[in-house]
Amino acid sequence: MGMVTAASSPTVTIQTSSRGSITATANSSTQYNCTSQNFSCVQLNTLAIMDAILNADGTFTLAFYEPLPFSSNDVIEGVVTSVPNSVTNQFTIVATDSVFAGSGSLLNGQLKLGDQILVTLNAPNPFQIISKGLLIPTGSAFENSNSVASILPGQTIAFPALSFVAQSGTAPGTTTAKDIALRFTRITTSLATASLPDFSGNATGFPPFFGIAINQQFRTTSGRLSLDGVSILTSISAGSTFSTSALYVGPPVAPQFAAQTVRAH
Repeated sequence: MGMVTAASSPTVTIQTSSRGSITATANSSTQYNCTSQNFSCVQLNTLAIMDAILNADGTFTLAFYEPLPFSSNDVIEGVVTSVPNSVTNQFTIVATDSVFAGSGSLLNGQLKLGDQILVTLNAPNPFQIISKGLLIPTGSAFENSNSVASILPGQTIAFPALSFVAQSGTAPGTTTAKDIALRFTRITTSLATASLPDFSGNATGFPPFFGIAINQQFRTTSGRLSLDGVSILTSISAGSTFSTSALYVGPPVAPQFAAQTVRAH
């Protein structure tokens, strides 16, 4: 996730806040999640996410590209760690990523990964899901909601920061937001059932703040599932530990998770 600082087909450069500048070259296998479905959706000075493959010579091949639906360039990503308060429109996150504006940034030098931040929603717009081309179960309480009650502990969200006060000691930082988008949550647990297109993970491996008490199914998308440690997902044995990066769309839909990556331990 970062700012597009150079774009000349087939090469794009994205400036990130924690991984420096990354340049990748598109090819015929590159996938795009945008209206044009090709390199023309890569625009200078816009925010985007990309997946890149590290080649043997140290260069990167662009595997996937998606513009972010934000006009502001100061963006915070974080995992929700508290039950949102519907009276104050507030909840707490722990920062997992960010994008800094090229000039006049509120966040640069102030926000660190792992910081706790109290978020206040201010006249929020309908929430969005940054799907990265995954099949998302429809009908979740999150998508198109503008209520803080639709945000769940364990969900990872991204938003442009309208204001920001840095964490000081044990006192959380504070920020305000109105545009909320769902991002990928990282989960490590043990496998309950290995099957396709949906597999399941044991509830006992989820962090307690998720509040999940029953095994959870994960939806996969053909052509968009990345595997590490195995060549096919169904070769992972029940009870084995795995990690996944998945969209936690939440109830009332099932499955509540859409997985992009699975790593067998």
